[in-house]
Amino acid sequence: MPQLLNLALDSPLLAWSPAGDRLYVNVRAKGCGTTVALVSAHNPAPRAEALPAACGALALGWSSDGRQLLLSLPPNSSARCFPGQSGCATRDLAAWRDGVIRPLVNARDLTSAGEGDPWLIRWDSPSERLFLVARAGFDGMALFCRSARTGKQLWRVDADYQQLVAPGLFGVALRGWDSATESIAHIPALVDPNGGIVRRYPAAPGDIFEHNAAWAPGADLIAQIATLPTNNGSLTEVIVRGKDGATWRWSLPRAQSLCEFFWQGTDSLHLWTGEIRGSRSVSRLWLLTPATQQAHLLLEFSVPFRPPGAPSCNQGVTLASSPSSQ
Repeated sequence: MPQLLNLALDSPLLAWSPAGDRLYVNVRAKGCGTTVALVSAHNPAPRAEALPAACGALALGWSSDGRQLLLSLPPNSSARCFPGQSGCATRDLAAWRDGVIRPLVNARDLTSAGEGDPWLIRWDSPSERLFLVARAGFDGMALFCRSARTGKQLWRVDADYQQLVAPGLFGVALRGWDSATESIAHIPALVDPNGGIVRRYPAAPGDIFEHNAAWAPGADLIAQIATLPTNNGSLTEVIVRGKDGATWRWSLPRAQSLCEFFWQGTDSLHLWTGEIRGSRSVSRLWLLTPATQQAHLLLEFSVPFRPPGAPSCNQGVTLASSPSSQ
């Protein structure tokens, strides 16, 4: 029977272990600010048990075997940088296992490497490698790998991280230059577990989003968002590319703005769009199927528009019409 557990959460960082037998939560603790607590799923009366010697800690994630946690701790030495500055780390990294906390990398070394307080993408237990992302350089990001045994950096790719496409395969956006528009271009690429770039994709024109690409699980398909100038304003286009180079393009209706897009499984793409129509804000959910090159409108809802400056996306749900096709 489900059990209700009341916790004073310090942040939304909480996650089940890969086996689903334990949950970590970051909680407020008197005299510590924060600490990490574990909840066992096998306990008939679940309760949060704080990790010993974890005063001030935050959990960043589990190892892939569920036996260890990566912790962010208050620094043992003062940082030689300004908190909030890109590349400035203000906390140490440590590993927890069976009640023992083992230091990995201190804040000073992270700052020296130009890697601000990182967050964990994946801890691969067989290879004992940590794959992390941090703000680095001027308005940039870095994907990097460190040893989970020694904390030593193994490789680094300066790019905007986008998603974990598969275990050991990372989607990033490399920064390049678009001579046609004389602006920064975000070039989608895949990075392997050794830091090698295994594939690059053509940059989508317009780059309305920094995160303008999404890979289907397994990386067989990639969706990109392009903004194309026209005589009547701009046109938003979805570009889907396959491994074989096949490309399908679908344009949003002109009045609609793209709010969000994500893959549903390996072969269909969901798009949320928004539009201001008179005194109403109208949102639509589209289903795109690249295999058949079809787009279907799944649902449409509207709410009263709330000016000034109210976005056309995510203003509430009022079902307004039944699905149709385009």
